Amino acid sequence: MPLPQCTLTHYSAEAAHNAPLTHPFLYTTSSNTHFTPSTTLPSLLSNPHLPQNATVQNSDSLSTQPYPMPLKKYLNDSYHHNTDSYLFGYTYSTSWFDFLEGYVPPTFLYSPSQNNNFEITSTSPWEILTPSIGFSGSNYGVQFHIHGRVAAEVLQGNKTWFLYPPTKKPTGNTSANIQEWRKWREIQDFEDGLISCTTNVGEGIWLPEEWWHATFNGGEWNSFISLFA
Repeated sequence: MPLPQCTLTHYSAEAAHNAPLTHPFLYTTSSNTHFTPSTTLPSLLSNPHLPQNATVQNSDSLSTQPYPMPLKKYLNDSYHHNTDSYLFGYTYSTSWFDFLEGYVPPTFLYSPSQNNNFEITSTSPWEILTPSIGFSGSNYGVQFHIHGRVAAEVLQGNKTWFLYPPTKKPTGNTSANIQEWRKWREIQDFEDGLISCTTNVGEGIWLPEEWWHATFNGGEWNSFISLFA
């Protein structure tokens, strides 16, 4: 069965300021063309300011079994598909925040002068947004899970999203590892009501809280940032 067509509205960076935040939508941004080169695999491997170690984890719904490993080893192993673990979240150290200094969040998330939707605004995005960055080779992803509202932007590669509303909890093995998640994606074992969309570099997705979502990364190398609002 083919994946359903993406039915989400796709807003420009400006129009996103008036988008309803109660439903997922896609948005375009061109604010980070200067930052994305720093998220390629060669740039990450040669960056002396990044942490020596990273915390990686399983790809199940609860992101279980986090453990530390050398960052460069993870990056190389993930690119060559020699690990079943995934680096996403757990990037809250000073080194990662310094790395993100060049990243520009979409202004619809925080700007008091332009935003008509958010009840909390600030002239400084990092006062109200919590960033989390992730990296992987192709064919990594995370099973269906929920959390608070978030905007996620692709920096390298692409990212396919599988969405269900809060009232439609997906069935299946939520403790499956990355290999089992890949098999699910291959057979496209999804239920009625699925929304599926792919975001590319310079595109992002807004998800309200409690929306069920799973992801699958495409491209030779994948980098993305999630902004929890």
